[in-house]
Amino acid sequence: MINKHMQGNFDRTTTEKIARLKTFLTEERINKLEHVVSQRSRAVSVYLENIHQPHNASAVLRSCDAFGVQDVYVREEHNVFRPNPHVSLGSSKWLTLTRISDSTEAFYIAQKKKGYTIIATTLSDYDCTIDEINESHFPAIVAFGNELKGLSDTAISNADYRMHIPMYGFVESFNISVSVALVLAQLRKILINSSQDWSFTPDEQHALLFDWLKKDVHKSHYIVPDKTEES
Repeated sequence: MINKHMQGNFDRTTTEKIARLKTFLTEERINKLEHVVSQRSRAVSVYLENIHQPHNASAVLRSCDAFGVQDVYVREEHNVFRPNPHVSLGSSKWLTLTRISDSTEAFYIAQKKKGYTIIATTLSDYDCTIDEINESHFPAIVAFGNELKGLSDTAISNADYRMHIPMYGFVESFNISVSVALVLAQLRKILINSSQDWSFTPDEQHALLFDWLKKDVHKSHYIVPDKTEES
């Protein structure tokens, strides 16, 4: 389980910079940023393998932002992950998007060492359905694959669980953006009803707010220059 409430010990200089940046925003905007930060969680993260369509990439990022997922990992073995800004509407700005250069297997191993459960979405040979995921599976990284072929055999076979979304019609699968939204909606519901507090630690919230404020305030690098600029 993720270690939760440590005492906030964010450095005083950064705290002062946050206060300075806030003077350039309305109270309503500050409240919005702080509220969204408080809803962010690393109990659930998303791993995307070889997503091809910019529209799908963008829709996935919007869902991640909407359901409070902060970390999105992308592997581009065959396809370049290139979101359409008109669809994502700036969602990637608020996410921690990491492009993975290691193999899928190496990425899984590294995340498992951090305590994460890897859940691969698949159409067949599954261990559980979306409705059977529970609090014991957290923290989790849910893996989604290419629009046509799904996840690679490596991504499926090395996962801790292989999860299926039940289908009741003639179609065999949902579009990836729909699949991500359905899964994240279910997992967010579990988080909300969980006995654990899966939000960021105070220091993590402080760091994320600082990052977002720098992105939200026009020419913030002039207002709060980094150490290299100050020297």
